[in-house]
Parts: sequence; structure tokens; C-alpha cells
Amino acid sequence: MWSRALRTKILAGYPVIMQSANHPPSQEHPRESFDRSAHIYDDHVGFNQAGAQRLIGALPERDYRDLLDVACGTGFATMHMIERRGIRTVTGVDASAGMLEQFRGKLERHPDIEATLRVADVVAMGVPPASMDLVLCTMALHWFPDRQLAITEMAKTLRPGGILGILAPGPGHDAQFVALSREGNPPILPELATSVLDNEIAPEVMGGYLAAAGLEEIDMWVERRERRVPPERYMDRMRTVGSHLWAHRSIEDQQRQLARAEAALEALSPDGIFQYTFTKLLVIARAPQG
Repeated sequence: MWSRALRTKILAGYPVIMQSANHPPSQEHPRESFDRSAHIYDDHVGFNQAGAQRLIGALPERDYRDLLDVACGTGFATMHMIERRGIRTVTGVDASAGMLEQFRGKLERHPDIEATLRVADVVAMGVPPASMDLVLCTMALHWFPDRQLAITEMAKTLRPGGILGILAPGPGHDAQFVALSREGNPPILPELATSVLDNEIAPEVMGGYLAAAGLEEIDMWVERRERRVPPERYMDRMRTVGSHLWAHRSIEDQQRQLARAEAALEALSPDGIFQYTFTKLLVIARAPQG
């Protein structure tokens, strides 16, 4: 049973239009992938969670009472924020009801926090203007077809002096897989390689988004790390976050493509470990003081 002190709501009925601009109509909506993987999602995105922790650790020291987590997923960024800073209310919006259910279970450990979880898109969040001290968007901005509009909508919800924190894929992210895909004859999971490239956000592009949204850039940095994982673990992550990209293929073709990908990764991993580049863009910006 839910504690009465934790007033968590899953609200439906808001428009959900989140889809990468470069995904053809034949592909599934990204939420389909996240609905399928919600129950195992956290097990395969540990590096994303670590990045969110570093972003939160770099936020300016101040009072954060009201938090909006955009495309919140399972809520791992919010949970780190709850553990490190004083939070009174949490609003989480995401296209995937399955991910929100995972988030809801985590919030049960914090009955003192008033939380609202809403199935919604960034352009229809149902959040009043100037009502939030902090807005977080971690590893989600790249899925929005209009990233400028997404950041502008997030900025509208900030109180004067409020903070926006973003974690996004940076230049060169998963470059080794992109090369592997394109060297195949025919290319291996080309829709995944294309998505990886489309999802990258360069610092100068992000700076333009912030300025156009009327935000002051406080800090922005790129983290580039070399990761070493077994090939099957690497593909587990790709299945978790990207199965909607190839869901338009027949089951037989999906199995064939995934088997080719794993075989190619294994060929590049003589010691049973695949090494790849994991690049993240971390951003902290502030709304005008008014």
C-alpha cells in the first residue's frame, strides 16, 4: 500500500509525440523500447547513472525544493538528487508508462516527498510556468525531434534563477560500433549506427540551444571515457535502449542482424572484452534572475 504522505499519480491523456526526427515512420516509437526494457533498464545503464551523479554533484549549492525530471525514465537522476539535496516535490514526465512504474516503486522509499508522475511529452508537460527550482533531463534530450523547443519548454518551468541540468550523448559516442556497422557488407544494424550519430550533441550546438532559450550557461563539459565490457554486455545495453530502431524488421531478420553484430564485436575482442568510447556532454544553465 502507498503511504498517504506520498501522493504519486500516473496521469495519462497528454500528447506523446517523442520521436527522433530521423527515425522513419516504419520504426516503433521509442517508448515501445523503454516499455519493454523498463524492468531491466537500470541494470544496463550504469554508466548513465554515474554520469547523472557527476552532473548532480556539480550543481550550484543552493536550496532545491521543487524538481522536474523531463523524460525521467526510471528516475535514477531524481533518486540521486533526493539522496544528495533537499527535495520537497518531484514531478516526473516520460513517454513510457512502464518506466514511470519503475520510478514509482523507488519513490515508495521516500514517503515524505510529494511526487507526480505523468505520461507526457516535453511540449505538453502540464507543468506551470516558473514553478521549479531545478529541471533535469538525463540521457533523453537526443530522442526529441526538436531539441531547441524541448529546452525552451524546460526553461519556461524554471523560477527566476532556477537551474537546468542536462546529460546527453557527446561527439564520438559509440564510434567503434558505428565503424563496425558501416564496414559490414551489408551494413550491420545500420539504423542503430545512424541513430548513434544523430543522437550526438556538440557543445557549440548546445550553447546555441541555451542562448535561444534565454538561459545563462554556468558550466558545460565533455567527458570521454574508454569502456571495456564483454560483447554480449554491450549488445544488452543496445537492446535495452534501442530495440525500437529495428522492430520494423521481421523476427528472423532481427535475430540475424543481432547475431551479426555480436559476432563482429567478438571478432574485435580477442580477449573477450570490447573497448569503446563513451562520451557524455554535461550541462548546467540558469534562468534569468528576473
